[in-house]
Amino acid sequence: MGESIKIVPLGDIDGGLIMEIASQVSMSFGITAIVDEMQCCHESAYNRRRNQYSGEAFLKLMEDVRGETPFPREHRVLGITDVDLYIPDLNYVFGLADETRSVALVSVARFKKGNGRLIERAVKTAVHEIGHTYGLAHCHDNRCVMYFSYNLSDTDYKGKEFCLKCRKTLDARILSGEVMCA
Repeated sequence: MGESIKIVPLGDIDGGLIMEIASQVSMSFGITAIVDEMQCCHESAYNRRRNQYSGEAFLKLMEDVRGETPFPREHRVLGITDVDLYIPDLNYVFGLADETRSVALVSVARFKKGNGRLIERAVKTAVHEIGHTYGLAHCHDNRCVMYFSYNLSDTDYKGKEFCLKCRKTLDARILSGEVMCA
C-alpha cells in the first residue's frame, strides 16, 4: 500500500463533508484517503473557563489513532471536529498540525454552517494542515493554501492549491523521502 492518510470524524460530523475532504486531500497530495470510524470527543479536553476544547489534547488523540495497528506508522492522520478549539497562544484555531507526529486536526466550529462555504473552508484548512505534516511552513503568498488564515476572510480569499514554490517543496520532499514521520 502506498502513502495514505486516515481521516477520523471526531463527533457527529456530516458524512458528505468528510467524503469531500477525503476526495480533495487525495487529489491534492496524490495519496489514498481512508475514512475511519467516528471517535468521541473527550470531555477531558474541554476547558470550562474558555468554553472550548484543547487542540493539543485532540492532536494527542490523533497520535493514539495513528499508533493503532494495522495502520502503518509512517502514514498520516487527520481529525475533523465540530467543536471549538484553542491552543495556549491563540484564542481559537481553525486547524492544527504536528509534523513530528504526522497528525493534523480541523475544526469546522467557526466555519458558519449554512452560508455555502463550509465545505470550501474545511477543505482548504485540511490541505493546509496536512501540508504542515509534510514539513511545509506558512507561505507569504496570500493565494496559496499554506498562507496563515488569521480570520475567515483570509481562508475565503486564499486558494485550495499550493503556490508553485510550496508545490515544488512538497514534491521534492515526497520524492526524496525527506519527510520523516515519528
